[in-house]
Amino acid sequence: MAKFKSAIRKNSVANELLNDASRAQLAEGDAPEIVFIPLDNLVPSALNTYPITDIDGLALSILAVGRIAQPLEVLRLDGSELGKFKIISGERRFQASRLLVGQGHKEYGKAPCIIRKLEELDAPGLSDEEKEKLLIHTTNADNRQLDGASLIPIVEELTRLYTTMRDNGKDFGSGVKIREVVSQKLNISTGQVGKAKFAAEHLAPEVKEQLAKNGDVSLNIADKLAHQPEDVQKAILKNIPDLGELTASKIEELAEKRNEQKAEKKAVKTLQKKADVTVSDNLPQFDDVVKSIADITERLVPGITLNASKYGKLLAGLESVSKKLDRIAKLIS
Repeated sequence: MAKFKSAIRKNSVANELLNDASRAQLAEGDAPEIVFIPLDNLVPSALNTYPITDIDGLALSILAVGRIAQPLEVLRLDGSELGKFKIISGERRFQASRLLVGQGHKEYGKAPCIIRKLEELDAPGLSDEEKEKLLIHTTNADNRQLDGASLIPIVEELTRLYTTMRDNGKDFGSGVKIREVVSQKLNISTGQVGKAKFAAEHLAPEVKEQLAKNGDVSLNIADKLAHQPEDVQKAILKNIPDLGELTASKIEELAEKRNEQKAEKKAVKTLQKKADVTVSDNLPQFDDVVKSIADITERLVPGITLNASKYGKLLAGLESVSKKLDRIAKLIS
């Protein structure tokens, strides 16, 4: 039990998020009670989007140690004294225990758990669902090494939650910025927080979704991708569906290629526009010429008599028309 209490005191949820009464209880050395709950009474939280990996390896570790080294943290479902509990931290341990039971190790049929209560949290302005998300993020941050593009949605949500708490009276300390709170909570630099936040704000939705699913993409690559225009991001995603293969040089190469294609299309469009303007500018003149020819033709009825002066003007006019028609023919040929 002493080892369990030590782990509980180190947990930053107990140290930072609990309200004054719960924190005072912890300071007096009265750690939260650990309850052994049957695995059948535990259910994963639908809000937990963290990957559940290497269950086999964890099961072997539990078997070697002879117990689960750190208790799960759970919320009571429906507020009932009996019944099922929702896991907010420790789903990997839960799944590993189920695997061991399935292999015949019935002694792991119950898991050590700390029952949390949302009303214990000092999180003003948050709904119960948001409090649950906060617990999931903070407890997983304590138990995992978070890095890469998987940080993007976590930083985005924690920034939003902590901002809501601050706006509703939560005191994080004089002059302390939300970026610093998130940095401390996730044990990453403020620079990493800044890159993750920029990526969250500037990545195309479908690109952001793919990055969240692919833990192999570094935060630097995600940041470089976020600095590209949205259409370039989508083109890169189309060319490299497996974003784990992305490198800085590939992003630059694909971005340059995309920009060249855009420049070519713009040049063609400009030429087309200029051609359209030239034809458009000449159309009224062409219509006038056609109208004049029609008028003259109607007047040149058989047997008309013109004096020398008028006949000379007619010839000059027809010659002018002929030249204009030649120019129009050259223009459209």
